[in-house]
Formats: sequence, C-alpha cells, structure tokens
Amino acid sequence: MFSRPVLKRRLFVICLLCPLLSAYTVEQGHIKDGEGNAVQLRGVGWYGAEVGNLLVPSGLYKRNYKNLIAETKSLGFNAIRLPFCPRTITAPAIAEDFFWVNKNKNPGLYNPDGSGKTPFEIYTIIAEELDRQGFYILADHHLINCPDIVPPSVAITPLWYTPEYSEEQWIKNLVTVTRRLAHLDGLIGMDLNNEPHGGTWAEDKPKTDWDAAAERAAKAVMAVAPDILVFVQGVAGNTTCGGNDYPYWFSNWGGNLSRQYCEPINLPANKLVLSPHVYGPAEGVQGDDGPYYFTTDARNPQGNPGKPSDIARAMPEVWDQWFGRLANPENGNFAIAIGEFGIRYGRFITQQDDPLLGIQASDTPAQKQKKREDFAPNMARDKPWADALVGYLTEKGITDSFWWPLNGDGLAGGIYYGNALPRPDGTVNPDDQWVKVREDIVSADPNSPGLLNRYWSLAACNDGVDNDQDGLADEDDPECAAGRALGP
Repeated sequence: MFSRPVLKRRLFVICLLCPLLSAYTVEQGHIKDGEGNAVQLRGVGWYGAEVGNLLVPSGLYKRNYKNLIAETKSLGFNAIRLPFCPRTITAPAIAEDFFWVNKNKNPGLYNPDGSGKTPFEIYTIIAEELDRQGFYILADHHLINCPDIVPPSVAITPLWYTPEYSEEQWIKNLVTVTRRLAHLDGLIGMDLNNEPHGGTWAEDKPKTDWDAAAERAAKAVMAVAPDILVFVQGVAGNTTCGGNDYPYWFSNWGGNLSRQYCEPINLPANKLVLSPHVYGPAEGVQGDDGPYYFTTDARNPQGNPGKPSDIARAMPEVWDQWFGRLANPENGNFAIAIGEFGIRYGRFITQQDDPLLGIQASDTPAQKQKKREDFAPNMARDKPWADALVGYLTEKGITDSFWWPLNGDGLAGGIYYGNALPRPDGTVNPDDQWVKVREDIVSADPNSPGLLNRYWSLAACNDGVDNDQDGLADEDDPECAAGRALGP
C-alpha cells in the first residue's frame, strides 16, 4: 500500500508532440507525482556521508548496501533523507580498504581494480540503488564543517554560510548535487539547509534572513531540476508574527516556521514543502526550548510542571504556532513534511556514561545519581510526547515525515540497535549490529504495532486522498478500515 509508482519522466528522446512527463508537485497541501498519484513520505534519515572522516553513509562496514536498503524498505520506509556536506562532493577517493566500507561486503563501492571510489561516487551509487528499489530520495545539505565526529549535531552552524564558506558556494554545491542526481525518478527534492538556527525570517536583515536565502537557493536548484521540490526548514528561538502568537515558546533548531504565517516565502506553492524539525523533551532538554514541555497550561510555560499526561493537551497549541496552522486551507494549505523527529520512546541507555543524561566517567557517584534524578521528568514525558505528536499530525492531515535516524541507538533513538562505532583499526563492536531493529518503532504486527506504523496507517487514512489509487478514500477504503487496527 502506498508504494512509489515507477515513473517515466526522463526519457532521453526528442518528442515535440509528447506531453510533459512526470514532475513532483504540491496540490492542496499534498505531494503528488507527475501522474497525479498521492505521495506519502514514510522517511528516515541515514547519516554518515556528512561526517568528515567518513563521508559515506554509515553501516557499510557491517552490511551490504543493497541488502540494507532492501531491509529498510521491508520495515515500511519508502523515503530516505540523505545528508551531505561540502567535502562529500570534493574529497578524494577512499583508501583501498577503507574500514568504513567493508570491501568484501560492498565490492560495488570500489573500482574493479580494488581502488577506492570517491565519496561523491559512493553517494551517487547509493542514491541510484535507492531509486532502483523504489525509494523517494531527499538530498540534504546537512553540515558545512564536516566534522570528524558522529553524531555531528554539535557542528551545525547557525547560518547557511560561514566566513570560509560563502552563500555562493553553498548554492553552487546544491546545484552540483541536484544535477548529479537529477536523472533519478526517485529524487523528490532538495532540503536546502539543515537547522539554520541563527537565521531570522523576513526581518529586513540581509545577512540572516533565512527565507530570502532559501528563495535564492531554491530558484537555482529548480533551474537545473524543475521536476523536483524544495524543502525549507524553519529557524529557531521564539520569533513570531506578533498578535495572538505567544512570545515565550522556543522551538527546536529548524522547527520554527511561525513567520511563514504572516510573511510567506516567495516561492511557487506547488514546488514548496515546509519541513520543520520536531523533537521531544528527552532531546530538547539541553536547550532553551525545554520549558514548554513542563507545563499544564500552554499559555504558562514557566508555570507548574504538570503530569506526563498533560502533554497531549498542552502541545497542540505550540505546534500550531510553529507550523501546524500553515496546513489549514485558510492559511495557505502548505505541504508540510516533518524533516526530523525522533524519540527514545521510553527506552533509555542505563550505562553510567550515557551522554543523554550528561553523565561522564569522571562524575562522582553522587553527581551521577543527581543527573539521573534531574532527568527523570523528561524520561517520563518522552513516550507521551511522541504519542501526542503522532495524534496531532494525524488530525492535521500531515502525512509526510522523516524519522531521525536509521543509524544506531543515539540520542534520538535510531531504528537499528547499536551504539559503538568501529575502532580506528576497523574492529567492529559486536553490539553495533546493524541487524536488530526497534520493534517498538517499526513493528507491523497488528496486535502490537510500532509508533511509525500507527502513524503511517492513520495519517494516510485521514488525509482525504485516495493514496492507493483504488477509487476510494478514507473511511470508504477497506484497507483503511483494516488499518484502524494499528491505531493507538
């Protein structure tokens, strides 16, 4: 149900009388392919190609890339957000036996003579295989500095440029990657920049107005690939439209699209997808966005902490202000795809140096216990927050999203188990399996469905669209009636 149709939009023949072939568009807030079929992005991010000492997607030291992609498809995903950074494009070939890409398992990622391919060649090969297996592909300009760390979240720059990396170079790289992948029918879009949390929105600030920069970049991308969509994230902080907007809610990085409500971006609505990032109390606790998770009253973020069950009542007003109201017909009926969301879903690593709890090996026993106690309220809100978000997205008809990440079991709770990375000599920790998956997130068992399976089923059956092209929508579709067994 809802698999990607095989498109035929790029036939390299001259036909002056042929109709315009397939191109992705947005209609009434929903993504459509060139034949008018509804698209539901059941996506996941696959990091690694943006990490400076790796520069290829993770897991290839353990798994064959074709098999890994096939398994990801079998879990229900149909879209991959594929990050890159500038060095992904420019780096020289990998070593002849690069520990991050197991040659025995992935000979196709090396040249016939055994020498290494470049990271950009590997990125392209993986994108082509995703396309061959029927995935939608969202290329993602994720980082500028390409740090030698995993995960690289601490290296996300506030803006889309730095003193060493100009806006001109950023746009040039977007065009380079777009042009490289433009032959793929599965290339649905370009995510212009990851989490521009230092940006402003339509504030007459040329150096920091993210909306204006996104307009410039989007036009360059669409000039070389008019068939695809552009994905635009929000900023951060508490920027608002004034009026009835509440001024004290701080969003996640990339999460605040509030000012799109009063100062809409100047891009064609049929090519624009708004892509906020939405994280819960376990992930956002370290930043200024923490307070709103603790309230029993959505208009009193500094007030009483409240019970975990209060999350479902308090959060919808916050999400509405950040992005949800933009899905309403009276506010533009914009397409919205959650660009990143992830959650531990009640599962927390308990070892003493768990970075999520801020515990370090050098802490005293008393310090470690204090950190556990301080973090306990966020643990309690973790699962209720995720359930509330899925319910909210379903009610708003927001059917498209990308879980973060496919990899490991990091701060946001990956799809695959495994926390430790290969050692410098290439030895793989046996716990880093890239085999066992989070059943609580992706189980398709009707008697015990995973979080994403409930969301995918209910969201698609709530959107008023004939997603599977059988002439029936919503309650009239027996497949949707069956899918209600996956409800919460």
